[in-house]
Amino acid sequence: MKKVIFKIFILMFLVSIIFFTPFFINSANTSVIYNQNTSTFIIPTFSKYYKSMDQVLEPIMLILGGFKKDSVQQTHPWHVRNIDPNLISKENSLSFEGSDYYTIYKTQKGPGFHIPILGGWKKYVVLEVESSNTPWYIGWIVYDKNNNGEIIFSQININPINQNKVKVLSGSPNLYGYFFAIDKKGNQIKVEKIGDGVLGDNKYKDISLF
Repeated sequence: MKKVIFKIFILMFLVSIIFFTPFFINSANTSVIYNQNTSTFIIPTFSKYYKSMDQVLEPIMLILGGFKKDSVQQTHPWHVRNIDPNLISKENSLSFEGSDYYTIYKTQKGPGFHIPILGGWKKYVVLEVESSNTPWYIGWIVYDKNNNGEIIFSQININPINQNKVKVLSGSPNLYGYFFAIDKKGNQIKVEKIGDGVLGDNKYKDISLF
């Protein structure tokens, strides 16, 4: 019975990906606007349409996370927008190096790296900003060690984070880069690491995984 349920949810996941693919592509090619006059980023509103899609996928992500509450991935393609890496201050960012040696996914291309039960990334870090800055947004600049340090992604997640902590995956060993944070007013704020772990350890089960 469990195998049948699992297959049904996998099918639903694949159908959702196919159905929303055009929307995924349009979102991924959109960039966050930077206001030169105020030196702030203009973060798009996270619409009810996005929230509805998230709700559709939530039970599927629970299954793909191995039925573990702390492994439910909350970043989806329609959440991310490109951002100019030259506008991000490294001083207020947090550098990282991938350490997930057992994953079969070496980059962020495709949805597989977000699926733990299929060999996706499992190691995470916990990031924190000051409580007064909530809601806030998390972003990442990712470089590829195996391709002369080329930038693979420079993105921000426009899904607002309403607690001052968040879990993010650290990636495979050939990746490195920076995590950064933007507050509700569009200013970059300091982000710090307060912990780490492996999905399924339940050390930070009440902190969202982005």
